[in-house]
Amino acid sequence: MKKIFNWILDKWLAGFITAGIFFVLKLYIDLPAESKTNFFSFQWFVDLMTTNIPFWIILVIILLTVLKSQSKKSNMYSFLDAPKNHFEKYNPDVFGVHKTQ
Repeated sequence: MKKIFNWILDKWLAGFITAGIFFVLKLYIDLPAESKTNFFSFQWFVDLMTTNIPFWIILVIILLTVLKSQSKKSNMYSFLDAPKNHFEKYNPDVFGVHKTQ
């Protein structure tokens, strides 16, 4: 299940980045001609970054980030828990109808 979740997350992130690129491109295409010259001065980015954001939104983002990192730490492989002999947990491969090894 974790592999499926990570695969979906990777695909979602790639889609989000791709959509973001096309969104900025669409913004540029739809601008009037006199505004296109100022688009690459990135004043719109400065305006976006100076927008006031409520403090509770920042707290929610930090909380979600911390919870996500804690869940990843609990799922990480620990070298201290690794078996001394890796052949102890080996399951022999089984093939075919007659379960041959």
